[in-house]
Amino acid sequence: MYAGEARTMKYASATYGSLAYDLGRTAPQTVPQAPPVVKPRPPREKVKIDALPRTRVKTARVAVSPFSALGFAVAALLLFLVVMGYVQMAALSYESASLQEQLTELNEAEARLKIKYEGTFDLDRIEQYAVSELGMVPAANSQVYYVNSLAPDRAEILRGNIESVGMLDSITAFLSRVVEYFR
Repeated sequence: MYAGEARTMKYASATYGSLAYDLGRTAPQTVPQAPPVVKPRPPREKVKIDALPRTRVKTARVAVSPFSALGFAVAALLLFLVVMGYVQMAALSYESASLQEQLTELNEAEARLKIKYEGTFDLDRIEQYAVSELGMVPAANSQVYYVNSLAPDRAEILRGNIESVGMLDSITAFLSRVVEYFR
């Protein structure tokens, strides 16, 4: 290296002006287009279908998971049970409607029978039957007595001698009361 070069090397990388390309200085060049190449097709040979060799097309086998098959079976079973539930609900609804009709008819028959029953207890007719057929007479005012008691009503149940009752007697008394209750 020379001494003079060392001085100029310091500023060797310095640029004055722009380093950008000036694309407007040159005119655009057009690229000539080549004509398309047409290749002639070879004539088609007619091939009979019987002349072609027979090959079997292998189809891809799809493996079915046992869990998915079980899931579909359970889903089908549940769907069947839901449909059967709706069928039973429709049958019960029909039966309920017919029983409601029957209940309405029976309530009307009950009302008619009550009217007929209450008509049999005509007190005027009973009194006339008692006087004319049985020879009864109405009670006179002198025959009617009213009793007024200031003491409240009460009842006493006497049980005999309680002190002489043994264990066996109390058990038999209890059992007899239970039997009397269910009669």
